[in-house]
Amino acid sequence: MTYQQILMIVLVSALTAGTFITPIFQTVLYSLGGKFKIEYRDHDIRTVFLVPVKSEPVEVIMNFFRRNRHVVSKSIATFLICDEYDTDIIESIVHRLHVEGLSENVVIFLSRSSKNKAQALNKALRAIIGERSFKIVIVDIDSVMRDTAPANCDVVSSRWRGYSRLRSLLGKGQEIGYLLFMRMLDGLYVLCGWRPTLGSGLVISSMALRDVGPFNDGVILEDVEYSIRALYRGYRISTYRNYVVDVQVPATYSALLRQQVRWAYGAGELLRKYFKYLIRRPIISLYLMQYLSYPFQLFLAIALYMCSIFHVYVPLPLQIIILLLIVYTSSIYVVWCLKDIVRESSIYSLKEPLLALNRVNMAYAVMSPRIFTSFASGVLGLPFRWIPTPKIEKLPPLRERLRMYVIEISLSVLLLSLAVLCLLMGRLFQLYMIDPVAFTITYLWGTFRAVERELT
Repeated sequence: MTYQQILMIVLVSALTAGTFITPIFQTVLYSLGGKFKIEYRDHDIRTVFLVPVKSEPVEVIMNFFRRNRHVVSKSIATFLICDEYDTDIIESIVHRLHVEGLSENVVIFLSRSSKNKAQALNKALRAIIGERSFKIVIVDIDSVMRDTAPANCDVVSSRWRGYSRLRSLLGKGQEIGYLLFMRMLDGLYVLCGWRPTLGSGLVISSMALRDVGPFNDGVILEDVEYSIRALYRGYRISTYRNYVVDVQVPATYSALLRQQVRWAYGAGELLRKYFKYLIRRPIISLYLMQYLSYPFQLFLAIALYMCSIFHVYVPLPLQIIILLLIVYTSSIYVVWCLKDIVRESSIYSLKEPLLALNRVNMAYAVMSPRIFTSFASGVLGLPFRWIPTPKIEKLPPLRERLRMYVIEISLSVLLLSLAVLCLLMGRLFQLYMIDPVAFTITYLWGTFRAVERELT
């Protein structure tokens, strides 16, 4: 056995382990998530709602107050944090709230030129925080609260239930995906007693806010970062099955790409900032490193084709065992979890959810290079421009949708062509007994000499 073959075997083994550790970890969390049954009964009406908005249309703001009238009316106050709004629009918002009878307990808070959501929230928190004891509930403008906040808890993470205003398979797949995601977070809570706090519906007591401190406006995922800091300060992140917040899911490819790129960068950024603390908590670290499975899958596919170049062949029985034990076992269990979720959600057929999830998986496969690049940028500390997920009420024109797919599809076709080329070259090397390393060095050296002659 040559050294090239040994190196390829080691490489393929490492990539295989990196590829399948995430599906196995998620399957374990799905299994544990079914055991989470905690619900709350005591409601806390001493709450202050913080609703950050940035250049959102007035009608979107009005829809929020209409849908959440039942909880907003019970609160101490609701702060509408308006960022980059001129005086005329503010007056229009105040007038419409008054006309529709929604202005009770509503306070308009002006925040000028905040670079992100965390900075706008901190400006409002500095104005309202004091010595009094109350709960702060942060709600996104597109969210709908099912009920008031739980009592007797310092930090509470909400359960998201997605909804989409677009009739698309991608939007439907995101709705089902959020249900699976919540079950996975339940399993994470059962496994290690921690789960990330989700931005919309996050509940923080005034005492915890004074102890842990304000949000970190220097990170992308300020809500997840806050849950790590709260855990470090000794606070337990509470969660309940019946504390549900409806959130709008990204129903188009461009919106989903922006969301996942931002989340991937934020996960990598948190791993870099809290590496010394998270290395002692491997479960949380493994949760944040799930985005690494995307490049591992890509590199494993390329490495398997390169195996033919270096005359390394994976035995067929071993391939079958790996597929049966890991891929199909995980897939069957996820479908079984999906069956339970579909029954709880009053969906009468499993066909549509499976088609919708397949559409989401195809989108993730296409955007995986971009997700990995963003994750690596977060780990390395490269600059990132914060862009909120667009709230799309209708599908864009066909020309714009086709333009969004051109680059991603071209990249996928290029990678497939390179893989096929590697396979064909491997067969040629095997047929004519050519050393692939020597051939590559000779080809590169000949190309360099030819370019040098042209230049001289």
